[in-house]
Amino acid sequence: MKISFVAFPLEKNLKAQAELIEKYGDHTPEEADFIVALGGDGFILKSLHDYLKINKPIFGMNFGSVGFLMNEFKLEGLTERLKKAQLTKLRPLVMKTLSPTGKEVKAIAINEISIRREKYQASKLQIIIDDEVRMEELVCDGVIISTSAGSTGYNYSASGPIIPLGSNVIALTAVSAYSPRRKIDSFASRISEDTRALTTRIKMDNMAGEILPGSFLEISIKYDIRDSLSAPDTSTIVEGENVYIYKVDEKNKV
Repeated sequence: MKISFVAFPLEKNLKAQAELIEKYGDHTPEEADFIVALGGDGFILKSLHDYLKINKPIFGMNFGSVGFLMNEFKLEGLTERLKKAQLTKLRPLVMKTLSPTGKEVKAIAINEISIRREKYQASKLQIIIDDEVRMEELVCDGVIISTSAGSTGYNYSASGPIIPLGSNVIALTAVSAYSPRRKIDSFASRISEDTRALTTRIKMDNMAGEILPGSFLEISIKYDIRDSLSAPDTSTIVEGENVYIYKVDEKNKV
């Protein structure tokens, strides 16, 4: 078995690389059966980019912080580990953009593609998936489109989901998304006997003009449920600031 060892240039990584080369030998990536990358998630992603054209399997051993894409470092038994390793095929993202001059730029991303604003104003983006508009307008500083391989990086830092390797999905995560301000301004003191509803006045931003006069909205209000005792108005007497409630005792007397 021919193995090529590559390492992130830190002392402990290079020391491990030298020990592995002494034990298993070393070959160029082009002639090797496997490429073993010593580093963290970022280094194995770089290695995937570097050796994308030669189509060789890359086995990572962790010397980083997270190591989501990596295996545990062990000096012994490497050839057996490589034979038993489960192959995971990654699906890179293809990015096509147009420059202000109309020039098309194309790139391949194994981890993620990010779109970020460059000026002080927030970005307003329309999200189209499979030729269908999924979000008419997303106001944010940018978005991250991430593969499973890149989901633990920038995507995760922006509160995006971690995607299992081999999943046929991608993550689209907004960066500093604008959340409209809203608050309850006032509400009626009692429930309507006719509609069994509580009339409420809510103030909220409508900068995008999505809410038009006469629109019907479905609003859910989250609240804390607490144990309480309620009494109808007919069983109470109000004297100044005091409220007295009728109570019936065991002898059925008030």
